[in-house]
Amino acid sequence: MDNQTNFTPANPESITVFTTYFICELIIALLAVVGNSAIIVAFLSNRKLRTTQNYYIVSLAAIDFSMGFIAIPFVLITLDGTPYDNKGLCFFFLTCIVLMDLCSIFSVMALTVDRYLAICKPFSYHAIMTPRRTLIHISIAWIVPIAISLLVPLGWNIDDKSKSGCFFADIVSMKYYTFLYVVCFLPLFFIMCGMYRKIFIVIQSQVLYKFEFLPTFKFAALSYKL
Repeated sequence: MDNQTNFTPANPESITVFTTYFICELIIALLAVVGNSAIIVAFLSNRKLRTTQNYYIVSLAAIDFSMGFIAIPFVLITLDGTPYDNKGLCFFFLTCIVLMDLCSIFSVMALTVDRYLAICKPFSYHAIMTPRRTLIHISIAWIVPIAISLLVPLGWNIDDKSKSGCFFADIVSMKYYTFLYVVCFLPLFFIMCGMYRKIFIVIQSQVLYKFEFLPTFKFAALSYKL
């Protein structure tokens, strides 16, 4: 098979690079599974941790756990074009990889919105982010990525009968790549940058106010004692 022949490392140096990459990915996957499992178990076993704000942390931990348990193994499996001559399983692997990536990005976005409201609108935060709205917010961060990732098996792919390997670049359409970057990644990136900039400004102003106010307060208290 041409794709498999092209991918197979032809010299010891290439084999070393491939092996190092493979081992690093496995270590990352293991750390993601173990670390995020601990977060999920702690949340479920300790009632004090079951706060509205921590729902976002647990949702992100669940996604990162899935990245280590599902997405990274699928990436490693498809490195050499496996599975061959099985488009259904290939689409399943690639869809899961795209889904986990999108869920991670959208969940970080949801967490950013929550932190933005908590810091920039503290007096109205609890009225806005009720437990019900929080669950809806988190659900959207999962449902939208699911809908977008399903575009690959539903038709937004390269149906090339001459290629039997399951290589990402040979299956996923370049138009789909463009769609992901233009509609999903870039807008969310700039929105999050804007929110974190506002958060930084608010925190900076609070810190400056604190350092300006405390000396005056201490001087007034000292004068009162004298």
